[in-house]
Amino acid sequence: MNRLFRDMCKNDGLRQRFMISISAIQVVFSIIVMIILNIQPILWVNVFGLVSLLMSFYVIKQKRAYILYAAFTLYASGSILFTTRFLEKGYGFVYYLIVIIPFGFVILYDIVSFKKMVMSTMAGSLIALITYVLYHLLINEYQPVSGGSPLFQEAVLYINIFMIMVLLFVFSLMFSFRLECSKEREKLMRDQLSYEASHDKLTRLYNRKFIDTLIEPIQRAVGEVYIILADLNDFKKINDTYGHSVGDQVLFDVTNRIQKHLPKEAYALRWGGEEFIVVCLNQNQETIQTYIHEVKQSIEQIRYTEYPNLSISIAMGLSNYNPTQTIDQTIQKADHAMYQDKKEYKGLNR
Repeated sequence: MNRLFRDMCKNDGLRQRFMISISAIQVVFSIIVMIILNIQPILWVNVFGLVSLLMSFYVIKQKRAYILYAAFTLYASGSILFTTRFLEKGYGFVYYLIVIIPFGFVILYDIVSFKKMVMSTMAGSLIALITYVLYHLLINEYQPVSGGSPLFQEAVLYINIFMIMVLLFVFSLMFSFRLECSKEREKLMRDQLSYEASHDKLTRLYNRKFIDTLIEPIQRAVGEVYIILADLNDFKKINDTYGHSVGDQVLFDVTNRIQKHLPKEAYALRWGGEEFIVVCLNQNQETIQTYIHEVKQSIEQIRYTEYPNLSISIAMGLSNYNPTQTIDQTIQKADHAMYQDKKEYKGLNR
């Protein structure tokens, strides 16, 4: 059951089809009553109504719920007025007019604008009111006789009242559930926006702005705090030689290596372009040096069968955070250390 409701939350059409299926039960009940009373005209009207409900599944699939609501309102009103020629008072079918109002809110919510939803349901309510007045005027004029016994009539009345209560409960439940779905979607949207604001789109690492979020944890850290600044060697040459799509793939694969060996209480950020920063909280230098060695070795092992001559390496600089200095000063020290590492790489690869 929980899975069904979760699917309904994700799928407006599934929720609407569920409500139509519940409504179809009432129409089937009306058909049974007309068969027992042998009132052929109303029987065929209800058969037509049942077929229309089944066809409405296609309308929902096409996301034209407003057509479904208009058809439902006209069918409900028309069939009730039609009963004044053949069916006397007391069966309770007229009370189904009440269902028109909540049905409109549920079926149209989030499908059309709020203004159109209110106007549509107001129109449906007005049609229901006019139908109710006309029902009493016509039935008093025609004074139809159904031929059913008083006991049967009373049984049908109570069943109709019960089914109306069930429909109202289901529609109210679906509307409340739809509101909860909207809240959940808004939360997911806020979470997504928050994620996008703090993460890099390509690598899915934290972005440069996230460093502001880390300032407080850095200052509050009990143990040593280290900052690693890393920069891919000759990345411009990779882009120029193999294209930016290959360059993006290299960045993505390098990101995986950086994250794979990441120590606990460490955060990896894409600082910009081919630069990365790793902030390590409550660590010791030996652990960080091991991490740097593992990352460098892992990145150098990246190979592409399509580009056998493509080699990848990364320069990394380490600095220890000093509470008497700013984060920017610590990053500058890491940048200087990384520059020295890059000079060594260039010296070996002349």
